[in-house]
Amino acid sequence: MVDNDGVTCSSTPSSACANGVCFWCGFNDEKVVAFDVSDEVFQTTPLPDAISLAGNRFEYGRTFTVLNELVAMIVFPKNEEEKTCFDIWVLFEFGVKESWTRLNGELFVENREGQLVLCDPFTLRLRNLHVDGVKGSLQVLYYTQSSVSIEESNNS
Repeated sequence: MVDNDGVTCSSTPSSACANGVCFWCGFNDEKVVAFDVSDEVFQTTPLPDAISLAGNRFEYGRTFTVLNELVAMIVFPKNEEEKTCFDIWVLFEFGVKESWTRLNGELFVENREGQLVLCDPFTLRLRNLHVDGVKGSLQVLYYTQSSVSIEESNNS
């Protein structure tokens, strides 16, 4: 645990990095802590009210990821018997609590059997895409078509 200028941090597997800034939940689980590697500066942002009211940190897990170069937080029930899906919140402006936005739409996720499924967090509808993998190994990658050939870029 590190206490730097009043910002208490703990090491956690729930973190993400984007554009040279690393993000994780603060020790008391009430705010997001960011560390800018280039400036060596800590900042904090409160969680959205809906997250604070969703239940305590012992009932709900939180993990961070990066979506379109923005920090996103996935909130999920820790109880595996719980039928509820999860929420994804994106932070558009660090330091501004009101800039948290809950995402809508379907998401690719891996189910407990290691299969790729499409999940709608609002309707709790799951659609099995019949793609099997080794549990914990599936990844969905973003693809952008390019008019530059690999051979041309290697010769540059």
